[in-house]
Amino acid sequence: MKKIMLMAVLLVLFIASGVLAQAPGDTLWTRTFGGTNLDEGWSVQQTFDGGYIITGLTESYGAEKKDILLIRTNAEGDAQWTGTFGGGEDDGGTSVQQTTDSGYIIAGYTSSFGAGSVDALLIKTDSLGSQMWQKTFGSWCSDGARYVQQTADGGYIITGWTWSYGTTMGDLWLVKADSQGNEEWNKQFGGTGYDRGFCVQQTTDGGYIITGWTDSYGAGNDDVWLIKTDASGNAEWNKTFGGTERDQGHSVQQTSDGGYIITGYTRSFGAGGDDVWLIKTDSLGNENWNRTYGGIYSDVGYSVQQTTDEGYIITGHTLSYGAGVHDVWLIKTDMLGDTLWTRTFGGSGVDIGNSVQQTSDDGYIITGYTRSYGAGNYDVWLLRITGEGIQLNPPQNLFVTEEGYATWNSPSSKDLLGYNVYLDSVFVVCTTDLFYQYTSLTNGQTYLAGVSAIYDEGESDIVEFEFTYTGAGTDENENITLITELGGNYPNPFSTSTTISYNLATNRHELTRILIYNLKGQLVKQFSIVNSQLSIKWDGKDFSGKAVPNGVYFYQLKTENYNESKKMLLIR
Repeated sequence: MKKIMLMAVLLVLFIASGVLAQAPGDTLWTRTFGGTNLDEGWSVQQTFDGGYIITGLTESYGAEKKDILLIRTNAEGDAQWTGTFGGGEDDGGTSVQQTTDSGYIIAGYTSSFGAGSVDALLIKTDSLGSQMWQKTFGSWCSDGARYVQQTADGGYIITGWTWSYGTTMGDLWLVKADSQGNEEWNKQFGGTGYDRGFCVQQTTDGGYIITGWTDSYGAGNDDVWLIKTDASGNAEWNKTFGGTERDQGHSVQQTSDGGYIITGYTRSFGAGGDDVWLIKTDSLGNENWNRTYGGIYSDVGYSVQQTTDEGYIITGHTLSYGAGVHDVWLIKTDMLGDTLWTRTFGGSGVDIGNSVQQTSDDGYIITGYTRSYGAGNYDVWLLRITGEGIQLNPPQNLFVTEEGYATWNSPSSKDLLGYNVYLDSVFVVCTTDLFYQYTSLTNGQTYLAGVSAIYDEGESDIVEFEFTYTGAGTDENENITLITELGGNYPNPFSTSTTISYNLATNRHELTRILIYNLKGQLVKQFSIVNSQLSIKWDGKDFSGKAVPNGVYFYQLKTENYNESKKMLLIR
């Protein structure tokens, strides 16, 4: 391997994506999927390998009319395979989740199969999208599923609506199925009005939290409805939120403090028309605070998730802001619901965001549908958005010595954007006598910088260097070599406790954490690294000391400029 000496960096030109600098909420990439007819995305989740799974509906492909659409992409959003499910009538997918066997579970509705005009539908596939089984739930009238989650026992919990059971006007419906989709029990909640379930999550005590809306109870018209049940689906308490106009809940998640976060929309409060509504409650459903976001037109929230910084990310659509009729709207808040930033995405047509999830690198993935872009009519839209995580950028003064070490000679630990940057491993490629590029092994991004370079006969060569840091907080003459990495956990699977190992590049640990999430992205435990320990032990309990349910969990090593996640399985 040739020896290469690169002198001072003169000018940062661009990174490989063509963007000089990206702030939180900027677009990394977008993808559209569909044909000349109607195609919509309703739910997205990041998969174990960093790709994405999407469900929705399609008129462009499949059997006839509308069919359920399932799309599997790689980490860059390129389709690896697609599948359709349905019959001769209308069918649609509303929720998807990767299961512990690396397959997928889809919830939706079907007019092609089942006992009535419309039935709730549950489909299980393998890891390649091939159907393993399907089940319908319902009777003579209209019934449908809006959300599904795999439960700690390997079964599934579903919420939606039923006209076949309960009161005559339609009830919120909760269905528990076993691992093969066979119904174990179902519960209806409602009164003389129309009541609907939109989202359900299993809680840390093994019960369930549901949100939707009720026309039977509350202050008037539709009200946001929050219902807490035990593990058998029996109501423990319920709360309504709203005024005399229409207010609806679309998404709920248990928060790290044991309370709940809800998004939807309100017509009773806010600036006018429909406003995005964010409601935070305690563990008993009592309101801690609420916030509205929007202008004088229609603005709706469809999906919310607590983020790793204890704030919240919301997606939906806005008519008050943006480029067109409706635009996808992304709102980032702090832990009290105060806005940190917002972004709109779209063109002159209707563009809707239905589902958002924080990704393993603290960015965001959104799915919905767009009429502004794509092949025609509405297309499934997938958007990859930057988050608050530190984006590595070329340092101002990078030196690569003849010994093969890259060092950062700077009076402070700041990159060109002013972000704190500690250490990184890089591959350096000399391309011409004016430029070199390096690829970060931490985030995979490639950077190009102008330099004065001396190397053998102008030939391109790849040299592996270790990037060292000599900035603030260390002796300027001391180079600290990067060896930051997340190891495995042992045992895995585990039943009582597991040990997570890792390496760190520096003894500056005040911002280093091990974070543990459940399958839906809820933060259940956090460890702060305060010394030079090389492992932590997790006993399978959450912040309150309660044992968490069986299932897949993700553990993440997070520093200011390093994120890596792996999965583990808890089986008691």
